[in-house]
This record gives sequence, C-alpha cells and structure tokens, in this order.
Amino acid sequence: MDRTSPSHFDLENFRKNWPALDNFTHRELRAFLRLCSNTRSPESAAALDLLLDLPAADDIGYYLRLASSDFLARVQVSEIPLELLKIFCELFAFGCSRSPAPEIHRARKLDGPGERFFGRMISRAPRGLRPWLFGKRFPIRPFLDSFSPRRLFPDSGQGRNERRKWRIWRQRLAMSAADPADGWDPLQLTLADLRFLAESPATLGHARSAWKQARMLTASKDGAAPCRGSGPLGQVHWPEAGDFRLASFWNGLIEAQAGELESVSRLAQEVSRRTGSVVLSWHNATLAAAGGWGFGDLAHTFCSKTVYGDFLEAVLREASTIRKSIDLQKADDLFSLRAERLLRPKMSDALDREEIRLRILASGICGHGHPGGIDTPCRLHPDLEWSGALSPHQEVFPGQLPVVSSTERKAWVDGMALLLALAREGRKAIRSGAAQSLVLPWIDKFFISSRRRADGDYLMHLFEFISEYSEEPLVLFWEDTAHFRAPSFALALDDMVKGGAPFRGIGIFDPRGSDRREAERIVCTEYPGNSLFALRPVSDSHCADAFFRIFRRRDPSFFQLYDSSWKDNLAFLYTGTQVFPLVAVQTEMEPLTPWVYESRARCPFGAWFRRRLRSMVLPRRGSTDDSLWPSYATWANLL
Repeated sequence: MDRTSPSHFDLENFRKNWPALDNFTHRELRAFLRLCSNTRSPESAAALDLLLDLPAADDIGYYLRLASSDFLARVQVSEIPLELLKIFCELFAFGCSRSPAPEIHRARKLDGPGERFFGRMISRAPRGLRPWLFGKRFPIRPFLDSFSPRRLFPDSGQGRNERRKWRIWRQRLAMSAADPADGWDPLQLTLADLRFLAESPATLGHARSAWKQARMLTASKDGAAPCRGSGPLGQVHWPEAGDFRLASFWNGLIEAQAGELESVSRLAQEVSRRTGSVVLSWHNATLAAAGGWGFGDLAHTFCSKTVYGDFLEAVLREASTIRKSIDLQKADDLFSLRAERLLRPKMSDALDREEIRLRILASGICGHGHPGGIDTPCRLHPDLEWSGALSPHQEVFPGQLPVVSSTERKAWVDGMALLLALAREGRKAIRSGAAQSLVLPWIDKFFISSRRRADGDYLMHLFEFISEYSEEPLVLFWEDTAHFRAPSFALALDDMVKGGAPFRGIGIFDPRGSDRREAERIVCTEYPGNSLFALRPVSDSHCADAFFRIFRRRDPSFFQLYDSSWKDNLAFLYTGTQVFPLVAVQTEMEPLTPWVYESRARCPFGAWFRRRLRSMVLPRRGSTDDSLWPSYATWANLL
C-alpha cells in the first residue's frame, strides 16, 4: 500500500515539519496536495488549513517561496487545491500588473520554475477556477498571453470560429491594454470585462451578442475629458446594468440619488433665505460628497446679469483685501494639517503595496528583473501586511500622490480668500435684496470617520479660521454614515461641543435626540447661537443590508426605506471627478465597472454620474460669461 496516498497520509507528522519544503520528498508533497483536495477525507479540512493558514508573520514570503519552488513546477495544475490557485492568481495579477507589455512577454523565454508554473496555471486553469477568475477585476495584461484559445472555446459547435475571433481580437486587446507612461490607468480593462469568455457561447446568437459587447473593450478612452452625455442608462452602456431590468433598477436608484441632491439644495437655500445669511454648505467626502453637485452656478442666484457683474467686482476687491490681511501662518498650518491627514495614509499604503509588488517581482514568478517605470528601492521587508489585489481604479501609486508645494499652498490661501470674500459680499447682497439666498458648497474631507474621535481638530481649526474673517458664519455640515448606532462623527461632535464649539447635531448626530425632518426649524431657531449644524442628507432611515439589496438582489423595496448611505466606500461612483482623490484607502477589491460606454468611447462612471444627476436636478439655463465661479468650483472640489 502507498503510504503517501491520501487515505494513509500521516498529517500529524507532516505538520511538525511544514513548511520546510526541503524536508519532504516530491511524492509526499504531492500526496499532501491530494489530501487537501480530497473532500471525502476527514483530514482534508485540517490539511487545507495547514496549507493556507500558516501561523507565520511573513505570509507573502511563504506563498512566494511555495510558488517559486521547483516542486510546483512538476505537479499538475489540477492537483493543486482551488483555494491556493486563487491566492497564486492574486499574487500574479498584483505583481505583474505593471510588468512589460505583452509583446515583451512573448519575446522572452520564461525559463524560471515560477514563471513556468504560472504560465501553466493560467493556460490550464481548472474549470472551477474560471468563473472566479473572470469575476475579478485583475488587470488583463498579465493574463492575456496565457489564455489558451482551445481551452476558452472547446472544439464543439461554434468553438473553432470563436477561437479565430479571439486570436484576432487579442491582438487589438493587447494594444489597448498597454500602460500609459505613469503605469496607471483607472479605466484599464480587467478580467471581469471579459466575463463573457467564462461562459462558452452555446448558440450562434449568444456568440454574436458577446462579441458585439466586446467591441467597447477596445474603444478609445480619455479619463481627463468630461463625459459628453447625461442620458439615462440605456442611452449609455454600463456592464453592471446590461439588461433592461437592471438598467431600470439603476435608473430608479439614480432618481432617488437626484432626490437626495434636491433635498440638500432646497434646505440650504431655504435656510439662507429665512436667516438672511450666506450658507456654507460643507459636504464631507465621500458619503455626503454628491450633495455638493446639486448647486448651480452662482450667477443664476441674482436678479440680473448687471447686478451679478457688480457683485463679482466687489468680490474680487474684497478677496484682494482679505488676501493682504489674512494670517498666513494660520492658513499655512491649516493647509499642512489637511495635507497630513489626507496624504500620509495614502502615501504609506502606496509605498507598502509598491514594496510588496517588488517582493513579488524579485521572486521571479513574473519574470526576471524589475519592470521599467519602477525605481523604488527594494528593501523587501518581510512583515508588510497585504489586503489583496485591488481593481485598477482603486490602486494608488506613490507617483500619483501630489507633492505639497509652495504653489499649492498659495492656491489654498487664494481659494480661502475667495470663499471669505464671497461670504462677506453675499451677505450684503441678500440684505440689499440683490439675491434672495446664497449657498457656497464645498466638498472636502472635513472629517475622517475611520479615525473616530481623533480627527476633530481639523474641523475645529477650520471653523475657527473662517469665523475670524466671516461675521456669524452659518455652516450646514452634511455627513452620512452606514452605522446607525454611535457613528464616528457623533462621538467627535460631542467632544467638540463639550469643548465649547457652537456646534449642533441633528437627528442621528444629536445625543439629546431630535428629528431630522425638523432640521430647517432647528437651524433657523438656534442660529446664531449655534453656527455649525451636522445632519444627514435626507433622513435618518437605516438599511443595514443596503449593499446586498442593491448589488445582489436589486430589491425595489429599498426605495421605500431609502438609506442615503448606500454609497458607503464605493470608489467607482467618483471616478473622473474631484471627489475621487478624497476616497479612503481601499482594502477590498471593488467588483464594479468604473466606466460607461458612450459614443464609441469609454468615460469614467463618476463623470457621467455627476453629469446625469445635475441634468436631473438643475433647470436648463443659458451659459454665463462668469470666470469667477469655475475658479471657486475647482478649488472647492465641485467638478
């Protein structure tokens, strides 16, 4: 009897020496893998735990050593447990996502054991791995040259014709998958965009439909250009809402979001009218950020173009005066605090992930040497934590993060002076009757909820700075949360109020208890005793399983208890907008397509989303020759 067969495998003896691969023969290691995959064996689960849940600090090093070993180069891919193959695919996708273009891969002989193994793993992926692989947003390029046409399209029915189409299309796809100069493209194609390949076309009609849909994958794209259209889903193509039923559901969800923007704008305008004050509408990114898109150009607030022209002249004069008298040290300290809060976590995460990528490259599983464009020192720290591969639009590389410069500091001070001048002159305009109301929206990361109570200082210092140059400021602080009990901002707000800040929470942010529906009355009654009022965009409705209802079930009953926090931690909603750099550090792969297909081109979903919402909320008006408002909107992250 073979003592290395799964039924007679001595797992306890194996556990004592694992993971020292050199201590075992090839037959023993092979038997161990068979035991892990043998679900009928009572020891299968324990063996799989031993293989995957190694109690070691350097899990990345362990998997890299296993993948690079000569042992895996000699076993069949079908013998490797599916769970381990998934981990290897993540390592391969993450490490090779910025490696040379496919043409370089084909011109190079892959002779390392790790390279040979990964080539076989992708080209001979077991049937059970394929749906999982094509459901992930791994970059296409690392996998593109390894897909076997015969394996993708079996020789039956339309298989031969599909293989011919694939070979031709792959050449075009390889060209469109090439990296830009900085090695990053938020709209680049992923395996999830090729999900139709995981479903072998059973009929000629299905096959034609699949290839027709595939045309958009090689379409042109320009992430910097604004989205041209603003029509509903159906006029543009978004893969996540491909059929009529899903498009109808998503159109309903976007209509609900537009209603949210209308609610925010209406309340802010009415508070400004009733109090006779300029409302500073601060929208905390990212959950409450979209509310800042619901306000039109300032010119349409005034009774005539002539009056608005006089207002602009007064604002420019006032901004110049404030710029000369502003406390530059305080403004600079505020800018530094903001940059520290926003940039440091992202830079730290980007550097860690870049170093992990270099570790993977150094292991040899993705090729020999380091790819062009990466010149970060390879320190190869063994204890870096890795949350897994991300979708390309969620990735942040060190070179993308802005360097805090004197130019940016000056722009910050100039923008602050413009904000204060608009607030001062706006108050005069309301009291003189030139405008009935005036709201100045601003989208920013005013409070980082993940830091809980530790991030209240920035908001306090910002409000104090504004108060020095603005008479009795009135701030509506729009915040949202998916946590119904003890939300982070409620805790921080309580600390600020106890410290003497004239702040007031409404609804879920009020420890004394109040109704969000009474927000207008509360603000107008308690101002100017209180100057900052924190509230949610629509109501305090809470749906604990909002994501599941929307993205899994497409449950129409969600609209009956609409929870504005459905957008929690969804980065794709903001691609192509100024909100996108404000999203939190991403830790889990987002499975959603970050672009829409329109007029033979791909454009960022967020740019289309913003344009669509504004077309639904704002009345159609003629353009103005206003050069001031676009400058403010750019500074206030409204675009």
